Amino acid sequence: MKFFKSKLFKLTIAILVILITSPFLYYEYAQGQMEETLKISSPDGIEEFAEVEINGLKQWVLIRSENKNNPVFLFLSGGPGFTEIPFMHHNRELEKHFVMVYWDQRGAGKTYSQTPNLEKIKFEDYINDTVYIIDYLKDRFQVEKVYAAGHSWGTTLGLLVAKKHPELFHAFVAISLVSDLNISDKYAYNELLNRSQLPLYTQYLERLKKLGAPPYKTQEQIDELGSLVNLMGGGIYKEDVEPWLYDKGIPSPYYELNDYRLTVEALTKTWGAVIPEYYAHNLLKEVPEINIPLFILAGIDDLITPYSLAHEYFEKVKARAGKKFYRFDKSAHFIHLEETEKFQKILIDEVKKPTL
Repeated sequence: MKFFKSKLFKLTIAILVILITSPFLYYEYAQGQMEETLKISSPDGIEEFAEVEINGLKQWVLIRSENKNNPVFLFLSGGPGFTEIPFMHHNRELEKHFVMVYWDQRGAGKTYSQTPNLEKIKFEDYINDTVYIIDYLKDRFQVEKVYAAGHSWGTTLGLLVAKKHPELFHAFVAISLVSDLNISDKYAYNELLNRSQLPLYTQYLERLKKLGAPPYKTQEQIDELGSLVNLMGGGIYKEDVEPWLYDKGIPSPYYELNDYRLTVEALTKTWGAVIPEYYAHNLLKEVPEINIPLFILAGIDDLITPYSLAHEYFEKVKARAGKKFYRFDKSAHFIHLEETEKFQKILIDEVKKPTL
């Protein structure tokens, strides 16, 4: 009993409290610093992070611009289940030229925890939600069309919407295009086998052999391939994806620490719910032609959505309003975060001022 009343015990408790709370205190401090850095002070600017009811479900939407009269640009995140919001500050330059809109889709980011019946989500829900949010933005900012970009999953979603409703878009930017996940998996597996002969990656050879070649029938197999791709430099150019993303996305003034935890959970569960339908899509068959300007951006080291498949789609798609292809030599899957200046220049100088 005397120990629990002693100075040593009290000191021990104080140290434990400091150790436990210091990461949270540091995050709050860093979050406040980031909030100050990202503050929009322009009298014509706009900064809103709020829930918007989209087809009966409240979903989180971030809108930012130095001038609310700029053209509207909707960014469709990767995933399904991923969020772009914690990473938006890396492309803040775009806010001088566009009204940038980042959206946590159903089952993703901060919208994840309020998405009911996750296992019943259908691809068509995302199609309908995308049309809805574009109509919302058109009405909100009194514009006839929007610019849009999709990353990975967002390319499939955006191009399917653009095929049905070309009247909604000025242009579409496909970043790390998903043309056919079944072929992507085969390409990735074969390339990983080649890389496993390099000294840096020999440690993963047994995992590759145990996994075996595609096609895969379970989410566990698909997730294992994804894990190996990330570990072997196919997600981020010459780096492991997970620590790289944490470094890029933390802190955010829009996300608390628990939101990051839920984001990881969302990516697993929402991805699992949508896998069957997602793998059934083939853009070469479903969107062989497009009636809006199309810009395709591909990272040479991407094994999630391989460069060669993106280029094949570019070569074959009939783009009546014109098309352009851009190769990123120091990128894998996250082009817009790996080579930000080049990415921004394309959007500002060529997408906004079409040279097609």
